[in-house]
Amino acid sequence: MKKLLLVFIVWLFLCSQIVSATPYKSDVVSNFIHALITKGEDKAEQFLSSDVEIPEIRENTRIKEILGLPTSKDNVHVSVAYIDDGEDEPKRIAFIWEIMSTKDKITNIKVVYDGSNPFMNESNIIQEYRKKHGKKILGIAEFPIDVTHIDGEMVGDKVTINYRSTKHNAAVQLEVVPEEKELESLKEKNTKIYYLKNGTKALLAKDSSSNPTLVFLHGEMRYTISMVGKKFYANDFIFVANSMFIEGLDYGPS
Repeated sequence: MKKLLLVFIVWLFLCSQIVSATPYKSDVVSNFIHALITKGEDKAEQFLSSDVEIPEIRENTRIKEILGLPTSKDNVHVSVAYIDDGEDEPKRIAFIWEIMSTKDKITNIKVVYDGSNPFMNESNIIQEYRKKHGKKILGIAEFPIDVTHIDGEMVGDKVTINYRSTKHNAAVQLEVVPEEKELESLKEKNTKIYYLKNGTKALLAKDSSSNPTLVFLHGEMRYTISMVGKKFYANDFIFVANSMFIEGLDYGPS
């Protein structure tokens, strides 16, 4: 219901602003958009006034196209960006920006709609790992924080995914690496044993800086969950780990 309401609001905004759906002509706005897509933010910033910042795009998926739509005001344009989810996927809006400009500079960018989905970054990392190493790994479905940003990296056969919350100034980190040892061999001092809902055994331990980490094994991979930024409890770690085994959760073809 909320999604339908949001789509309706966006549609009303566009209907109230757009005169015709013709692309930008050669002007500062079109130059800014072209630079943003083809060369990145650093090059695009040359078209901005000193007090204007490019709105954050929280998803790393490639922008397929940006349509430039004029409005009833000469110095105001609407930019609608579409994300490239693949040829067989329906169009998905990345963002809608209302851009104000003079002849030479962009003076304001207002975010009308933010359709970026940071969890697509997680999905892309997991799929990339599967393609490179032939291993299907688990992601996290539920969190004790409101996740606003996701990033990660692969180093060799280890993958690290960071789930950050600007709202709570906190983060959950997931590290996944192949493991041939038994879980018991990873047990250290001050380690407590827990069992997840599916019966998987997990170890909750504190490192030298007193930050707890939860470790469990699944599919010949070792999963390590850590959390920073605020006070977390054992139940938070168990909650996160249990969410990784939600039935039906998948990240693309095997």
